[in-house]
Amino acid sequence: MNQKFRSMKNLAGMAAVLSAGILAVSCSGAGNATGFDNPIAVQADSIAVDQIIKPSQWAMCNGKAVVVSESTDSVFYVYSLPDFGFLYAWGHRGGGPGEFPNYVRFVDSADGDTGALTLENYRGKTFDAFEVGDREMALKKTTSTFPDQTTFLESRPLFPGWLATKKVSGGKEYLYTRSSKDGSVRDSVMLYTLVKAEYDDKGNMRSLSRMNSPRIVARNDRVAVVYQNVVRVDFYRVSAEGKLELLKAVGEPLDEAVLERLRTMRSQSRQNGIMGYFSTGKYLYTLYLDLELDWETKYANILEKIVYVYDWDGRQVRAFDLEKPATDILVSGDDRLLYARNLQEDFDKVYVYNLEQ
Repeated sequence: MNQKFRSMKNLAGMAAVLSAGILAVSCSGAGNATGFDNPIAVQADSIAVDQIIKPSQWAMCNGKAVVVSESTDSVFYVYSLPDFGFLYAWGHRGGGPGEFPNYVRFVDSADGDTGALTLENYRGKTFDAFEVGDREMALKKTTSTFPDQTTFLESRPLFPGWLATKKVSGGKEYLYTRSSKDGSVRDSVMLYTLVKAEYDDKGNMRSLSRMNSPRIVARNDRVAVVYQNVVRVDFYRVSAEGKLELLKAVGEPLDEAVLERLRTMRSQSRQNGIMGYFSTGKYLYTLYLDLELDWETKYANILEKIVYVYDWDGRQVRAFDLEKPATDILVSGDDRLLYARNLQEDFDKVYVYNLEQ
């Protein structure tokens, strides 16, 4: 059955993300922030989506697009590439063995096509890696998340042997590397995040708000820390001992003045920042948006949508000015095709760009 869910053109979901602080005003424009003043304009082809759902996330695995669905009995919808043809739905939503809860998220969805996709299993306190086949998805590997109930943790696997954890401590947020064998900490760096946390009498966190908390994208021994409120990416190498070596920081400087600016500009109608991100074996792609927000109608007018491309040493390589408004991207493993979707539109089409054009 072809299940179709209308997202409403004003995109209440995107406005909720914006009001939660995913994007905030930045004083510098796209060219000044990134170093590319004349990005390459690229034209889009529109691909119709046969099986139309309400997606919460998408990723790529084994040359296929995997879309996490909201409000349907099936959790995952798999599409062939490059035509985005519907292949199958998989995974039943529920509370029984082998079923999936209402909230499902790939922790490595921006890492690109690495041969498997990893879900954080909150009930089992494990990371479950799935392979995506032609007819079904299959559990490949399970590892422990090493949960800590007294502090907020947001974890994900890195290359074999290591985990990355974002942890709040003393009103600050840090990125830790930990052993996937015993959970022991090997290194840490402070993140420039605005944090407000409340704890109960036992020291357990009962509420948390964060602003400018970055997304962690990983490929082999490289880690990119992609800030969203400030146009900034930090590139690290993770050593065999789990140490974080900063290779390069690109974009705006991070300091207390930047954080103070974010505190006062959260509800402004003009906002910009990094909304989407994806990677391949060669490059990291970040989607920069400049927006005009109508808080009454919860509609975002996307004024500028530019994809900035970096190699894994942090060097700026290319920039593409997308023809159509977009809020999320996927890129083929050969770096030739970029797929984009706009959360303000129904999921009945995907825009595809040939980056060699």
